[in-house]
Amino acid sequence: MECIVIADIFLWCSYSIFWRDKMNRTLFKRLSVLLTVLLLWSTLALSVHATDTEKNIHFVALGDSYAAGTLYDLSAGKGYNDVIAGYLEAQGKLASYTKDFAKNGAKTTDVLLQLKDEKVMAAIKNSNFVTLSIGGNDVLNLVSIDKATGNVNVDFTKVPAALEEMGKQLAQIVVGIKTISPEADVYVFGYPFAFPHAEGTLQKMLAEATNALNTTIKLAVQQTGATYIDIDFGDKGKLYLPNPVDIHPSEDGYKSMAEQFLKVFNAPKFTLADVPENHWAATALYGAVQNGLLVPSEDGFVYPNQALTRAEAAMALVKFVPMKQDVPKAPDFKDVPAEHPAYMAIAALTDVGVFSNGEMFHPNAPLTRAQAAKVLALAFHLEKQGNVPFTDVASNHWAYDHIQVVASNGLIRGFSNGSYQPAGEITRAQFAVIASRILALSMQ
Repeated sequence: MECIVIADIFLWCSYSIFWRDKMNRTLFKRLSVLLTVLLLWSTLALSVHATDTEKNIHFVALGDSYAAGTLYDLSAGKGYNDVIAGYLEAQGKLASYTKDFAKNGAKTTDVLLQLKDEKVMAAIKNSNFVTLSIGGNDVLNLVSIDKATGNVNVDFTKVPAALEEMGKQLAQIVVGIKTISPEADVYVFGYPFAFPHAEGTLQKMLAEATNALNTTIKLAVQQTGATYIDIDFGDKGKLYLPNPVDIHPSEDGYKSMAEQFLKVFNAPKFTLADVPENHWAATALYGAVQNGLLVPSEDGFVYPNQALTRAEAAMALVKFVPMKQDVPKAPDFKDVPAEHPAYMAIAALTDVGVFSNGEMFHPNAPLTRAQAAKVLALAFHLEKQGNVPFTDVASNHWAYDHIQVVASNGLIRGFSNGSYQPAGEITRAQFAVIASRILALSMQ
C-alpha cells in the first residue's frame, strides 16, 4: 500500500466523519447484492480455519505492498507472509509458497485482472492456502499533492463511492479465488493503524477512519467463505511503524501481523454443542459466533432458543456497526454502572441515538421484537421500502415506523397468521439470522 502520509492524513481526517452518515446507509445495501450472489457459490466457514494439519499446504500470497513485505524505508523485507511460510515449513506442512504476485501499489482492480492471468490462475488452482492484503490503495487515487508546496488536494465527494466499489471488488476477488480453487482457505488481512505518530484529536479521527476501511474489508469477505484477520499493533505502533512519513511496518511489525494471524490459524476448531448441523439457523449461528456477535459458554453452548438480552444486543451491535473512536458521553442509566461489561457498548450506542437515554436501561431484560426493530432501523440508517400490514401493530404503535422499516427490508418477518408480535422476545438464533439478513439486503 503506497502513499505519502501527509496525503493520507488529510484524506482520513476529512473522510472519517462523512463515513458514519454515508457508508452505513449505502455500503450495507449495495455491497449486499453481491454478497447474496456469493452465498450461492460459497458457504460460511464453520470453523476458524479448515486446513487439515496432515495435508501439504500450497501457499499463494496476493495483494499490495503489505502482502509483498515492503518496509518503512520502501526496501524489500521479510513480510508477514514470509513469517507465516517459515512457520508452516518448520511445522512440516509447507509444500510450496510464492508471493511473486503481490505488487506494490496494487488495487482491487489489479488483483481482479490477475485472476485472469494464466500463471496466477495456475498457482491458485494448485493452492489450498491464500492470503490477501488489498483495498488501501483504492482510495489513494483521489489524493494529489504538490511536492513543492506540500499542499494536498482531495476529492472527498468520491471517497464513499471508492470504498463502496472497493468492497464489491474485494468480494469478487474472494469469489474468484474460491472459483479457481474451491478447497482453498482464504485469509483477508485488515490494516493496522498506520498513523501512531499523529497526536490528539487528529489521531482519534485517523483511528476512526482506519476502522472504517477495515469495516468495509470485513463486510466484503465475512460471508464469502473467507476469514478476516484483524490487525492491531496496540501500544507498539510507533515501534512497528518507525517512519512518520510512511505507512509500512518494520520487520518486527510484520512479525506481529504474522503472530496475530497464527493465533487465529491455530485456534482449535469449534463446534456448538446445542446447534446440530440440521438446525434451522446453524449457518447463521456459527457465523454470529465466528464474528463475535454471540459468545458461547465455555462448554460450547450458545443457547439458540434463549432470549437475547438488551445488553447482549448492544455488545453485538457495537461490533457490527462502525462507531466513533471518541469516548462516548456517559449515559444516565442507573442500572448500567461503569463496571458493567456492556457499559461501553451501551454508552456508545446511546451517544449516537440508537438507544434512548433515560433513568433505566434494563440490560438483563429480553430484547423485544419492537425494540429490535427500532435499534436496527436506527443503527443501520434503513429506509422503508413499502408497507407491510400486521394485524397487531396499529399505526399509532410507538414502534410502527421502525417495524415497517425492518419488515419492508426483510430483516424481521411476521408470522403466518399476519401478526408481528411486537412484545415477543428475540431469541439468539433469530438474532443470528437477522444479522445474516443485514448482509443480504437488496439494493434499493
